[in-house]
Amino acid sequence: MKFISIDPSLSNTAIVWGEIVDRKIIPENWTIVASKKSTVKIPVMEDRLNRIKDIFAAVDKVLDDVKPDVCFGEFSTGSKNSSSAISIGVSLSILAKLPNLIPVTAMAVKKIIGSGIISKDQIMDYCLSKYPNFPFEKKKDGTLVKARMEHTCDAIVIALAGIKKMK
Repeated sequence: MKFISIDPSLSNTAIVWGEIVDRKIIPENWTIVASKKSTVKIPVMEDRLNRIKDIFAAVDKVLDDVKPDVCFGEFSTGSKNSSSAISIGVSLSILAKLPNLIPVTAMAVKKIIGSGIISKDQIMDYCLSKYPNFPFEKKKDGTLVKARMEHTCDAIVIALAGIKKMK
């Protein structure tokens, strides 16, 4: 079975894909859609629309290339302001595009790693130890490039949480 797992966001959407064998994920590769505010002065809504189009185009390309049997994605948590609410709307729209979606909560994702407060570093260390042959982006010292790999590792752990929900 082929899968895609997405950590959706207006800023950094991580997409991981691979195979599921004997109810275990084998992540094969990843991409990040980094969407930053335009440096050219354009209306805010036009800028957001352009960013969302870029994210959707990247998601569509991976869907076309991988042709997943199942998709995993994480529900965003509550919003504190209008900007956060917009980001949640975008995240839900990304998930709405996914066929055969198994959504998971942030709490289910954190439980894969442990209990209590789970840091991004703990998630990255977990993924690096569990999948040492995955093509993580690394620095010369062997540590992960946090800016992109924290989102990629989130997508991996989202898939692990999603597998637990599969029938």
